Amino acid sequence: MTITTLSKPQTRPRQGALALAAERFEEAFADAPRPGDWPPHLVDTFRFFARGLSYDQAGAQLFIARDTVKIRLRRIRQRLGVDGRQLTALAGLAHRIVPPEDVAAPTELPRPLSPGEVEVLALRASGLSPRETAAMLGIPSTTAKSRLQYSCVTLGMPGVLRAVVACAVNGFIDVPGVPRLHKLPAADTTASAPPHQHHQTGSSTPVGPASPTPCGERPRGATAVALVVAAQRQRTLPVHPGGTTATPSLNRRTS
Repeated sequence: MTITTLSKPQTRPRQGALALAAERFEEAFADAPRPGDWPPHLVDTFRFFARGLSYDQAGAQLFIARDTVKIRLRRIRQRLGVDGRQLTALAGLAHRIVPPEDVAAPTELPRPLSPGEVEVLALRASGLSPRETAAMLGIPSTTAKSRLQYSCVTLGMPGVLRAVVACAVNGFIDVPGVPRLHKLPAADTTASAPPHQHHQTGSSTPVGPASPTPCGERPRGATAVALVVAAQRQRTLPVHPGGTTATPSLNRRTS
């Protein structure tokens, strides 16, 4: 079976970069045959490949030689009818070789990806080389490389393949046909809250021991030491009949 060769891109405005990436995804997935049942050894090989493992790492997990991993991946590409690492991973997910939960986890971004980072990720995912991606966006190759590196750091992924897969299954870039991860429901924190944070019904008094500080926090550091010293002085110093506390002299020696 011949591998599908995607048409070379022509320079377009930046706003057309995502549209071009979507066209290339549809072209690759439409021309690829719909596979039936996949042999277990190809399924396992694709699972480790889509996780971003190298040939040596995948071979160590599968207890096979490095060259055997390469042969299996070549068969997977031929069966999918695509070429390129990123496009092979996305096409395999689109054809349901493995569920998305097998290759990625739900990801929460510390910051939103910039439009430029999304464009670079989408074009790289569609099979364009770094040079073609930079030419498509009309930016220097160093700028495209920097955007890709920043996006990988934001996603917490060490490589382009893992970053592309994480973006596709989490919905950060729109890849037609690739299934999305199911978001986990937010945990209910009210049941696990400490008792002193809850209030009784009809009462404004918190349940639990009173807080020694106005902010509800325990004293720390010098404040805690000063409170302990003050408490010890109140317990140990004698009290005169007039109600004043005797202060011992530092120069007086105790017997």
